[in-house]
Amino acid sequence: MNMQIDSIDVTWIVKADMQASFYRGESISVIDHENGNQIIRFTLKNIRDHGEDPFEVILNLQESDRRFFFQADCYDDPEEQYPLRLLRSDEGDELLLVCDDEGEQIFFSLC
Repeated sequence: MNMQIDSIDVTWIVKADMQASFYRGESISVIDHENGNQIIRFTLKNIRDHGEDPFEVILNLQESDRRFFFQADCYDDPEEQYPLRLLRSDEGDELLLVCDDEGEQIFFSLC
Protein backbone atom coordinates (compact mmCIF):
# COMPACT_ATOMS: atom_id res chain seq x y z
CA MET A 1 0.00 0.00 0.00
CA ASN A 2 2.83 2.41 0.87
CA MET A 3 1.50 5.55 -0.82
CA GLN A 4 2.64 9.11 -0.24
CA ILE A 5 0.13 10.90 2.01
CA ASP A 6 0.03 14.67 1.63
CA SER A 7 -3.36 15.39 3.18
CA ILE A 8 -6.02 13.84 5.39
CA ASP A 9 -9.55 15.19 5.59
CA VAL A 10 -12.16 13.67 7.89
CA THR A 11 -15.94 13.94 8.05
CA TRP A 12 -17.29 12.70 11.40
CA ILE A 13 -21.05 12.19 11.71
CA VAL A 14 -22.85 11.53 14.99
CA LYS A 15 -25.92 9.55 13.99
CA ALA A 16 -28.13 10.42 16.98
CA ASP A 17 -28.41 14.06 15.95
CA MET A 18 -27.06 13.75 12.38
CA GLN A 19 -24.46 16.38 13.19
CA ALA A 20 -21.33 16.45 11.04
CA SER A 21 -17.91 17.78 12.01
CA PHE A 22 -15.12 18.43 9.54
CA TYR A 23 -11.46 17.93 10.37
CA ARG A 24 -8.08 18.35 8.75
CA GLY A 25 -5.12 16.16 9.61
CA GLU A 26 -1.95 17.87 10.80
CA SER A 27 1.51 16.63 11.78
CA ILE A 28 1.12 13.50 9.63
CA SER A 29 3.63 10.76 10.35
CA VAL A 30 3.80 7.53 8.32
CA ILE A 31 5.69 4.41 9.35
CA ASP A 32 6.11 1.78 6.64
CA HIS A 33 6.86 -1.73 7.86
CA GLU A 34 8.72 -4.32 5.77
CA ASN A 35 5.63 -6.55 5.65
CA GLY A 36 3.71 -3.78 3.82
CA ASN A 37 1.74 -2.58 6.85
CA GLN A 38 1.51 1.14 7.57
CA ILE A 39 0.92 3.12 10.73
CA ILE A 40 -0.32 6.65 10.06
CA ARG A 41 -0.39 8.98 13.05
CA PHE A 42 -1.80 12.50 12.89
CA THR A 43 -3.61 15.21 14.83
CA LEU A 44 -7.15 16.15 13.83
CA LYS A 45 -8.20 19.77 14.07
CA ASN A 46 -11.82 20.84 13.62
CA ILE A 47 -11.87 23.29 10.71
CA ARG A 48 -15.14 24.96 11.76
CA ASP A 49 -15.14 24.77 15.57
CA HIS A 50 -11.82 26.35 16.55
CA GLY A 51 -12.68 25.93 20.25
CA GLU A 52 -12.54 22.12 20.01
CA ASP A 53 -9.25 20.68 21.21
CA PRO A 54 -7.26 18.79 18.55
CA PHE A 55 -6.88 15.06 19.17
CA GLU A 56 -4.60 12.29 17.94
CA VAL A 57 -5.66 9.52 15.57
CA ILE A 58 -3.74 6.41 14.54
CA LEU A 59 -4.61 4.45 11.40
CA ASN A 60 -3.32 0.87 11.31
CA LEU A 61 -3.37 -0.44 7.73
CA GLN A 62 -2.60 -4.16 7.40
CA GLU A 63 -3.11 -4.59 3.67
CA SER A 64 -1.79 -8.16 3.49
CA ASP A 65 -4.51 -9.27 5.92
CA ARG A 66 -7.09 -6.81 4.49
CA ARG A 67 -7.51 -5.43 8.01
CA PHE A 68 -7.79 -1.70 8.68
CA PHE A 69 -8.35 -0.02 12.05
CA PHE A 70 -8.22 3.34 13.74
CA GLN A 71 -7.87 4.50 17.31
CA ALA A 72 -8.31 8.00 18.72
CA ASP A 73 -7.53 9.62 22.03
CA CYS A 74 -10.92 11.41 22.05
CA TYR A 75 -12.57 8.16 23.16
CA ASP A 76 -12.76 6.82 26.72
CA ASP A 77 -10.38 3.99 25.78
CA PRO A 78 -7.76 5.45 23.41
CA GLU A 79 -6.26 1.96 22.87
CA GLU A 80 -9.46 0.43 21.47
CA GLN A 81 -9.29 -0.24 17.73
CA TYR A 82 -12.27 0.37 15.46
CA PRO A 83 -12.58 -1.43 12.11
CA LEU A 84 -12.48 0.44 8.81
CA ARG A 85 -13.52 -0.43 5.26
CA LEU A 86 -11.12 0.58 2.50
CA LEU A 87 -12.15 2.15 -0.81
CA ARG A 88 -9.49 3.11 -3.34
CA SER A 89 -9.76 5.53 -6.28
CA ASP A 90 -9.32 4.11 -9.78
CA GLU A 91 -6.05 6.03 -10.11
CA GLY A 92 -4.84 4.73 -6.74
CA ASP A 93 -3.92 8.21 -5.51
CA GLU A 94 -6.73 8.52 -2.95
CA LEU A 95 -7.95 6.20 -0.20
CA LEU A 96 -11.25 6.46 1.63
CA LEU A 97 -11.43 4.64 4.94
CA VAL A 98 -14.92 4.33 6.42
CA CYS A 99 -16.03 3.50 9.97
CA ASP A 100 -19.75 2.85 10.29
CA ASP A 101 -21.02 1.71 13.68
CA GLU A 102 -24.19 2.23 15.71
CA GLY A 103 -23.35 5.75 16.82
CA GLU A 104 -21.00 7.25 14.25
CA GLN A 105 -20.05 7.31 10.63
CA ILE A 106 -16.51 8.52 9.94
CA PHE A 107 -14.87 9.08 6.56
CA PHE A 108 -11.07 9.40 6.37
CA SER A 109 -9.95 10.74 2.97
CA LEU A 110 -6.21 10.28 2.36
CA CYS A 111 -4.43 11.69 -0.71
